Amino acid sequence: MTNVRSGTWMMTGNGIMHNGTSIVDEYGESLDRLKVGDRVGVLRKESGSLHFFVNGEDQGPAAAGIPPNVYGVIDLYGQAAQATIVQPNNPDASPHYFETGSSLLPENKTKVVVTECGVSDGNGSFLPLAMAESYFYDTDSSDLRFHSLCGKNARVSNNGLTASRANAMGEFNAAIVLSNRGLKDNELFEVVIERMVDRWSGNIEAGVTTIRPEDLVFPNTMTDMDHDTYMLSGASIHIGGGTVTNRYNCNLDTLTCGSRVGMMRKSDGSLHYFVNGEDQGVAALDVPSNIYAVVDLYGQCAQVTITRFGEMSMISSQLIDSLSLPVPTHLSHRFSSSVGKNILLKNNNLVATRIRHYTHGLVFSSLPLEIDEVFEVRIEELRPKWTGSLMIGVTKLNIEEECSPIPPTISAISAETWFVAGSNVKKNNTVLRENYSIHFSRLSSGDRLGVRITPERTLRLSVNGEDMGVAALNLPKKLWAVVDLYGSVETVSVSSRRKSVSSTSERVSSNGDESFGDLGGEGKRKPPRIVSFDERCGKNIELSEKNRRAKRVNGYNNGIVLSNHPLLPDKRFQVPE
Repeated sequence: MTNVRSGTWMMTGNGIMHNGTSIVDEYGESLDRLKVGDRVGVLRKESGSLHFFVNGEDQGPAAAGIPPNVYGVIDLYGQAAQATIVQPNNPDASPHYFETGSSLLPENKTKVVVTECGVSDGNGSFLPLAMAESYFYDTDSSDLRFHSLCGKNARVSNNGLTASRANAMGEFNAAIVLSNRGLKDNELFEVVIERMVDRWSGNIEAGVTTIRPEDLVFPNTMTDMDHDTYMLSGASIHIGGGTVTNRYNCNLDTLTCGSRVGMMRKSDGSLHYFVNGEDQGVAALDVPSNIYAVVDLYGQCAQVTITRFGEMSMISSQLIDSLSLPVPTHLSHRFSSSVGKNILLKNNNLVATRIRHYTHGLVFSSLPLEIDEVFEVRIEELRPKWTGSLMIGVTKLNIEEECSPIPPTISAISAETWFVAGSNVKKNNTVLRENYSIHFSRLSSGDRLGVRITPERTLRLSVNGEDMGVAALNLPKKLWAVVDLYGSVETVSVSSRRKSVSSTSERVSSNGDESFGDLGGEGKRKPPRIVSFDERCGKNIELSEKNRRAKRVNGYNNGIVLSNHPLLPDKRFQVPE
């Protein structure tokens, strides 16, 4: 179908073709990677823009100016052998949205992948697409998203939540995006940096403007605007194209993957920036109302995603960030927020992903290890294009107090560090033991690796729960677990829980007077009194006094605490004012 020379728009692989000619080289998720059961859809919106969907997720605008009378097209090309039109998941959606799902042939031998999908205005017997403004998503205007109008090198996807510079290695500017509506007073617009490239200098630039997206002639960089615009570039504040200070309280050029930057116009008319949740102070005064948020995907910054919606209450936002459902049965270990520059943390620091290259993938435990406490990670994703594999060990480096840049690899840590690389045990760059364990290059997705310090101050490694024996002797006190997502290993998740929580849980469950049972009735167990906070709490919370005291030690949010047991009828749970 990509050979048709008139009236046809096709998605093939992860590119877009029009009348047989490629018009977009990098677009959305590649269809070549889909497998049996995956769904592909296509939709022409009322505005005339063409959108493709993969498993229900909008991949963003693929083309504009699509004529009204078009037909859905599926090309069962190459490995693709069978596809079926599926019913929409949303019963209220337009029945003319065109979506297919792949299925196995009866012999169950052929891998089926829908590799090409598009629309045509030819006179075929294809299902016509209805004009619709939205299919999968409720585009409530109160939700903060990116506007569909953006710079020529920018692409908005993920239902308006994500903005990226598609050709980030070839273009460094002209990737400006604005919010879909004006910000309200005291409303935070915040994004998280999800992808960066090493090729350029400079980084994300952020600010606000009174110019509506529909009225803006997008410049190459937003700092070129000579009116009605307030921008932060590096540590410099620019107002109407002029620099008013080069010494603002933060420097956006120092941000890395996983960093968050936000802006807020307060009710007194002052503009404030936030970095990782911390208010950086007043950047400008007498800022007009009804301003739009501006993000310039400049230089190294290649992709950002909005972290919260404007109308979502603070408590709901914190609860999502803090608890990150599904909540583990017991409090898991977590990774420290201080990570290598190519690491993105997810799920409340339970999952770490190296989002580019093969180095700068260090992650650390958030707390030092207790004696006989196992810190274990599970391999979630591998990327065969890189050689080498994960490395794991313990270190004296307290990354929370360390101000210098995080090293690119575990062997470059200057503090004393013991770790396993390949099948060898090392202390920094010195080999202590060879052929100690299974070679890590043989590990696959789902395998688990753990480290433990014994009462004798020895280091032991476990692979899928099996103890590999003593790796190192005479370890000092207060050591943190360290994992290097190097080479082929790109994503790991924490699969262990803190020893103190495990011990407490086991002790409570073994004591009949402190266990849950049926309420009421003679001889039946009574529920415990609610006398403390649960260990599962916001990441900025520090618990003390046997979990009866909660203190927010960082930022202004992520401060949720819960009672350690359900509330009892007619029993008050109270904290001092």
